[in-house]
Amino acid sequence: MYIREYQNIGKLLYSKGVIIGVTYYPFIGYPMNWKEWEEYNEGFAVHPLLGEYVISDPTVIAKHIDWATGHGVNCFFLAWGSEDPSFQNRVMSNIKKFISQSISHQILIAIQYEGIPGKLINVKEREGQFILEDSSQWAEVINDFIFLHESGIYDLPNYLKIDNKPVIYLGAASELEGKVGEFVNELNSIRPLFLVGDHAHPWTATSAYTIDNSGGWIEECDKTGECDLIEYAKCFDGWTVWAAGWYAPIKEPLNMNYPKFLNEGYRVWRKLADKYGKMFVPSVIPGFMNVREIQEGIPHLPRDPEMFKEELKIAITMANTLKGKKLIKIDSWNDFGEGHCIEPTKEEKLNFLKMLRGVLLEKH
Repeated sequence: MYIREYQNIGKLLYSKGVIIGVTYYPFIGYPMNWKEWEEYNEGFAVHPLLGEYVISDPTVIAKHIDWATGHGVNCFFLAWGSEDPSFQNRVMSNIKKFISQSISHQILIAIQYEGIPGKLINVKEREGQFILEDSSQWAEVINDFIFLHESGIYDLPNYLKIDNKPVIYLGAASELEGKVGEFVNELNSIRPLFLVGDHAHPWTATSAYTIDNSGGWIEECDKTGECDLIEYAKCFDGWTVWAAGWYAPIKEPLNMNYPKFLNEGYRVWRKLADKYGKMFVPSVIPGFMNVREIQEGIPHLPRDPEMFKEELKIAITMANTLKGKKLIKIDSWNDFGEGHCIEPTKEEKLNFLKMLRGVLLEKH
């Protein structure tokens, strides 16, 4: 039996209607091999304090939950969905092992569905967007959602619900055009869901602090009454952005200007979310340091606890309350490949978690 090291601060926050969610990858160690993953990224910027663990190890699961909830996190968004059926099935087996642990009830869970791009069939692409034309194109996605419904995962006492609807974050939702409304309606016909899409990119909302003064067009677009991005976003219940909108061309010094950029962009998206009755879910990251991309000359966002602190304060201010709940999303818990993890590391120990706990207790 696992004995907790930390008080469950996440539970306390949830009792106040505050949800601190974090993306959690349940495939590390198995079926994703640590060595191959690190080689692909040409090294990691930081390394796990627990060493090269297997994600389904009961001790690892317990430690992750203890660390997370002890510092304010109260929901793991479990990433699932792949065009490789074998990989997807093995990840689901890890999720079932996570759920089966005695300590798992101490944290909420939700699904972060990442399968859309790889599951679409015979779909046209235009400038990185997928044009949905008929239901046959998204049939495999529907099959995944039928599976989730029939698995019983939504009925677990600790599955995150808003307005009594299971919450699902749909990765790459912002890459869909065309009959998005029909697609969403079909998902909800299986079971009514609270769907969060990644449409709220701060770059679309502000040109402040960008190197080339680009961005900041979404409000003017909305005023026309014919703004496609807004119309597609309105199909979803909540609006967020993946990894706090990185990458964006931000002026140096990044650790000072990036939070200011988020503040300006999130302010606009919060206003639009309030206008259309949607939940605005700000995303925060501790940094973004993919070693391979750094070597290729792609800009990176240094890992900085003080910058993370400012992002958190902004997110707490900008997140709105809907159906008695406020949701903030951290990307991520354990993505060491792209270097935006808050899981304790050998290099930084619990620095980011301690910063998170301090801000949350101060604000709530």
